[in-house]
Amino acid sequence: MKQLIVKIVKFFVVSLLSPVIIHRRNKNAYLAYLPEPYKRQKDEKYLNQHQNRKESIIIGEIFIKLGWGIRVERFDKWFILPKKYELIFGLEPNFIRASKLNERAIKIYYATGSYYLHQNSMIKQRTDEFNKIHQTKLAYQRLIKPHNACEIADYIFQIGSSKTISTYPNSIKNKIILIRQTCFTFNDFRIETKLNQKNFNSFIWMGSTGSILKGLDLFIDFALINQSFNFHIVGNIDDDFFSFYHDKIINAKNIFYHGFIQISDLKLLNIASACSCIIFPSCSEGMPGSVVNLMKLGLIPVVSKWCSFDEIEDLGYELENLTLNELSKFLNWYQSLSTEKIKELFVKNYNYANNNYNKEVFEKDITNALLKVTNC
Repeated sequence: MKQLIVKIVKFFVVSLLSPVIIHRRNKNAYLAYLPEPYKRQKDEKYLNQHQNRKESIIIGEIFIKLGWGIRVERFDKWFILPKKYELIFGLEPNFIRASKLNERAIKIYYATGSYYLHQNSMIKQRTDEFNKIHQTKLAYQRLIKPHNACEIADYIFQIGSSKTISTYPNSIKNKIILIRQTCFTFNDFRIETKLNQKNFNSFIWMGSTGSILKGLDLFIDFALINQSFNFHIVGNIDDDFFSFYHDKIINAKNIFYHGFIQISDLKLLNIASACSCIIFPSCSEGMPGSVVNLMKLGLIPVVSKWCSFDEIEDLGYELENLTLNELSKFLNWYQSLSTEKIKELFVKNYNYANNNYNKEVFEKDITNALLKVTNC
């Protein structure tokens, strides 16, 4: 019985990961990305777990509309890659493998974060600093395996901003075309509700694994020395990191750890409605979906220069460095704001995020970028 269950599970896993082939045509594109969403298009819970799932479907639909046949294959699983593709799109390692088999094809690398050498360097630097200060031995998390995808690509479609481009070598920057991502749409949220907020002393950090990478240590340490403010943590925490902070979090009366919450969960909406700022001192990002999602709920972004964006001066606060002293400067700035100014920023962030990070804008950016590089 146990063996039968294992076989059934393996069958469904392989089925979900297997390639999706749509409309073989005179010109065909190989997409090294996510085939699973195509097979689970009616599973809203699954699709809402990360914006890249719906975006994978959108990208495929755009190629088809522009006259391409597509093969969508999992970017990190070993499959037999056929030759004779006129365009290669997606992520390593299969982006690299397919590019080598189709040397004459147009090669478009789909970058969702900072340049990998920047990310790896910052992860090691911040983790080493943490271990030295706290006398710990936390492991490096979210290191990227070295690759040459950016170097072999003809073009790079980059999720992020000019701040993200700054992490790349000068020799690569001219390949980059910026793309604005989709993020979640909160259909039940009204900004008028946010403007009725009475208390402005709560902040939130929301992210996934890579706790030091995403600056959660700074957020917690900052909370511990500013106990007149409330600090909410939403998302998964690295095991060794959580072991170090567990007692401090549990014993702190102003830190509230909620764990992972689905973006569509009403609980997240209630937590965010009580907060004024999303503090995200990450050392390497594209444009963080967690930040954009909470901006869509009116929250003011407080971000490092590596996950910032060009309009930050009008919408929030950019941290010059990743230190508690810099977070204290932010707090001084925040406390200098009038209630009217805070509410004005709520509205500005709500409008900016909803107008710039949605399905329609993403479709437009991807379509225009493809037209530009393929001369269709």
